[in-house]
Amino acid sequence: MGSPLSRRFKIVAALGVLTASCVLPFTPASSATAHSVSLTKVSIPESATGGYVPSPPAGATDDYRCTFFDPKFTSDQIMTKAVYTAQNHAGKFEVHHAILYLVAKSQVSQYQNAGVKHAWSCFSPSGVAWLTSWAPGRNADIAPTGYGMSIPAGSAFVLETHYNTLAGKARDNSYFTLSTIPNAGSGLTPLNYNLVLAPPDLPCPAGEKGALCDKSASLLDLAKRFGASAVGFTAGLEAQCSHSTAAYDPNWQTATSTSCISQISGTETIHRIAAHMHMLGKTFTFELCGADRSCTKSTKALFVASYSFDNQQAYTIPATTVNAGSYVKVTCSFDPLLRRFNPQTKNLPNRYITWGDGSSDEMCLAILGVSGGIS
Repeated sequence: MGSPLSRRFKIVAALGVLTASCVLPFTPASSATAHSVSLTKVSIPESATGGYVPSPPAGATDDYRCTFFDPKFTSDQIMTKAVYTAQNHAGKFEVHHAILYLVAKSQVSQYQNAGVKHAWSCFSPSGVAWLTSWAPGRNADIAPTGYGMSIPAGSAFVLETHYNTLAGKARDNSYFTLSTIPNAGSGLTPLNYNLVLAPPDLPCPAGEKGALCDKSASLLDLAKRFGASAVGFTAGLEAQCSHSTAAYDPNWQTATSTSCISQISGTETIHRIAAHMHMLGKTFTFELCGADRSCTKSTKALFVASYSFDNQQAYTIPATTVNAGSYVKVTCSFDPLLRRFNPQTKNLPNRYITWGDGSSDEMCLAILGVSGGIS
């Protein structure tokens, strides 16, 4: 069983830092001239028969579900807006996130044959590019004026939905609605995504006990739920970010924090930043460090003073160009005591929290919306 981590994020070992990127191709069209907005609904195939009921593997509470969808675009398009309609299930379960990936024309036949009715249990599909995403509390994904996401003719989509069933199970019919216009003559510049990570590494608070408070035991449990490669990714992330244990107050009177300094591989302009953590997230900081690898004279591009998993916004910042070879820093703080009070986690056993794909694991992730080259 493969891990979504090794596919969604790329460790650049040669640089000695961690970076991640997804590049969307931009192919100028030569014929289409109309610019009327076309709406495309991307939904799960089970919608016609009542929806999909999340079904995690035995012993787990997280279900990753992938759906193939062919929009049958015959001309190059550019997406200016994406709206995710999340079904209201009155707390019976949670849609942790939804990511829409772009499948290149050369790979469409591979994904057309995947799973029954084009839907299957998955960890992030390989060889595809991140087109848009949704997380709880996020509004419509609207591209900044003058920009959009390129969708070449003949390409298709894979919709990855992460369900969590700690609160229960119910049928789901959530869907994306995409607004696109023909690429030809649009004058729009393509946006890409650059992902910057740091490794959560949170011991059990003082006085809490349990078998999973041992980090090795917690990682074995992570492997059971998401595969051995998930543990390898976590170890690699900690090594690349020079972490062994995150800084913390043993009395948990202040939030635990973790950070990582990463190098930008290609000159790009940052337009938007979204923060992603799970249930224990408190604050988020993204800093620009220029050529200073130590980030001692950094400039804050974004500070989220009160992070909420249920209100994950993408923040538009003044267009900021960062040069190839320069450094950025992401820092997240957490409060492990929240695990005792969150409805989704309060009945779970105490554990050593590491990076992981489950809602009861943690992440520290900056999602950058950028224009320009990413190598």
